[in-house]
Amino acid sequence: MSLTDEHIKESLSYCYIQALSAAAGLNFSARPYDYDYGLDGKLSKIRRVFGGDGRSRKTYQFSAHLAFQLKATTTWQVRQSDQRITYPLDVDAYNKIVSSNRDMEENPVPGKVPTILLVLCLPKSSRKADWFSHDSHSLTLMKALYWKYLVGPDSINSRSVTVEFNEDEIVTAQVLSDLMDKLESGSFLR
Repeated sequence: MSLTDEHIKESLSYCYIQALSAAAGLNFSARPYDYDYGLDGKLSKIRRVFGGDGRSRKTYQFSAHLAFQLKATTTWQVRQSDQRITYPLDVDAYNKIVSSNRDMEENPVPGKVPTILLVLCLPKSSRKADWFSHDSHSLTLMKALYWKYLVGPDSINSRSVTVEFNEDEIVTAQVLSDLMDKLESGSFLR
């Protein structure tokens, strides 16, 4: 027996963000699969510190952290009027993210970190072979990963909240580096 399609999608989404995190030079940590408290992982910026002699150095994890909730789907849509990608996020997942971000903004204390939503939009196919390809030269994960910082009141919807993504919200290694730089400088939420 093999993994369900949903677990395959989830595994591919972890691979996608982990690869981009590595390319950006960020530390990637994921939650254990058997717990779900609305967070799937965390990205952390690494800073090198040099000794007084300029030669000795040690590396430590810097305090810039970014939490994420990760989703993978084949049910995304392109809205024809403005070409935005739309995704129906489960209302409970939405409320966990906005509640956490709202709490962080209203009651800033050390240790609280922003949470972004990451959605891997896979090709609209039930054939797993359309989601990724590999050979002796490469491994390719198809389509794109999008990000969104969600804020606002909790939703009173009964099932889902439609989240919209612009083309400039595609996750790349450079986008992750830029997000972490903004977070470190304190301008992430502005």
